[in-house]
Amino acid sequence: ILGKNPTFKKKGAFGFVRITKKREQERKIREILKETERSLEKAKILKPIIIREKEDFEKLMLMDIQLEEIDVFLFFKKCLGFGIEIAKLAERGKPIIIFQEQDVPNLAFDAMEYAANKKNIFVALSFKDMNETLNFLEVKKKLEKTKILVLCSDFPFYHERVKPKTADFKDIKSKLGVEIEEVPYEEFLEKWNSISQGKAKALAKEWISKAEKIVEPTENDVLLVARLYLAMKAMLKERKANALTLIYGESPFPVPCLAYTYLRDEGIPAACEGDINSLLMMILLHYLAEKPAFMGNTVLADVKNNVVAISHCVVPTKMKGYASEQLSYTLRSYHGLKFRGSVTAYCQLEKGRKVTITRFNNDLTKMFVCTGKILSCKDYEDPQLCRAVVKIKVRNVKDFLNKTFGNHHVVIYGDYMRELRKIGDLLDIRVIEA
Repeated sequence: ILGKNPTFKKKGAFGFVRITKKREQERKIREILKETERSLEKAKILKPIIIREKEDFEKLMLMDIQLEEIDVFLFFKKCLGFGIEIAKLAERGKPIIIFQEQDVPNLAFDAMEYAANKKNIFVALSFKDMNETLNFLEVKKKLEKTKILVLCSDFPFYHERVKPKTADFKDIKSKLGVEIEEVPYEEFLEKWNSISQGKAKALAKEWISKAEKIVEPTENDVLLVARLYLAMKAMLKERKANALTLIYGESPFPVPCLAYTYLRDEGIPAACEGDINSLLMMILLHYLAEKPAFMGNTVLADVKNNVVAISHCVVPTKMKGYASEQLSYTLRSYHGLKFRGSVTAYCQLEKGRKVTITRFNNDLTKMFVCTGKILSCKDYEDPQLCRAVVKIKVRNVKDFLNKTFGNHHVVIYGDYMRELRKIGDLLDIRVIEA
């Protein structure tokens, strides 16, 4: 947005210079576009438009056909005015980023004063700011293209234990953009029955060959889980979905722990016990951090030493990131029990690693976030505990207990407190810090 008399920051000095000659203005525009293309990490620039008069702005308002191609409007604002026009454009629902110059916000703030709802308007002070905002907007876009499958949704456990603590699916769609599809038992059983025994056997052998050690499970146990994994992958592909959870009930299926480990390592969030709340958080972190997450029960809250312990039977082997080297794992039974398909993969999480512990409340209006450091990861050989018990040092355990919203917590490598604050603002979710 140049207006009639655009101003630019002086080089090497504080202050601004007004440029009136069109040739000089066009040279400046070329410089800005070149720097933008060089600096943007992921976004692609569509056709730039120069705005000198209010009539030029009307071209943007008439772009209904092309609007679907546009994720964000990026304005380089070099003059006063045009606040009313920017506010009207923001009402169309597309995010707007306004940038003036490095560390200079006044002309961007001038435009913001006219917007009744500033939710879709962002001010950037640098290309780094711009990239960060674009990354958060990309997370939001990916959420809106996400579909969860709830497998065996007609089992009693789902209606008795899961649905009462899960937000209405319409509210989830409205808040996060995530779609949820329920798949009845018979439909998933049909997919399970269609899986090639040869493919399942080959996959089971591959998983066994990668194991550092095998304690209780047999090859046939691993074969059953490989078949379940292939059925899950086939169902995801058929329904064009990105994440899933399997409801427990009477069926020929094994426990899904090892299948979930491999799904999460591949960038497919998969939650235990039908926990859609935890699954939504895993999906958010998957897009934000590009890493898989561990989820589990809070089995210890040591007030004296400010230590919590999170325990479950599904440990991703690529907690450092999807492109990282797979950590070694030991194949163990599920809670020390012997039955067909009793398999988990125990993997040692890294001592001293910073982590973020988080979860949503039930109606997705709040997000609990706590950071900490892993003290230990251990298999206690206790059938009452899940296979992996991860002890984490936190700032204040009482604060943790008073502020969190439930038992299951999602744990990811790294400190994402600042990023979750930002994404909370974007999604209108209040972040509760401990």
